[in-house]
Amino acid sequence: MEFNYELEKKKFDERWTRFAAEYAAAGMAGESIEAMKEFDWESFKSDRIYSLHNQSLSSFNNDNVGCPYLQKFQESFSCPALETDPDRRYGWTDEIENENLSIFMKQLSPSDIELLTLFVVDGYSVTEIAKIQSVKWPTISKKLTRIEKYLKKFEEVATD
Repeated sequence: MEFNYELEKKKFDERWTRFAAEYAAAGMAGESIEAMKEFDWESFKSDRIYSLHNQSLSSFNNDNVGCPYLQKFQESFSCPALETDPDRRYGWTDEIENENLSIFMKQLSPSDIELLTLFVVDGYSVTEIAKIQSVKWPTISKKLTRIEKYLKKFEEVATD
């Protein structure tokens, strides 16, 4: 959802009209009230800038909404890597109970396994992974989509 500057500015002004009257009635000095309003105004502008320069990622988030196959994949193993062996980052791959899925997963590249570990096991969002790997978020999104297609292929093979 976009930031509606006019509407939000109107709400800000109305709120501060009420606050100023309340603070003045409580005996607060006009300079202090103005200082508080200025601080809130800077926060308002910061929120506006943030919303202008950030966009939601509708297809990927920490809940894996939009990634049903990744969600199925997440449900197919029973314990996180750190519970099985803290020295092995990818120990979770040994915990996959479905033997066919386990074999299928071992065909993924090490970078794909790392990406899945960050996204599914560690719970990082697409944008967080992009920052970690120093790439743009569409790159991570495309890789996850490719992995999801790969998992769809596994499901098709498993149902045949």
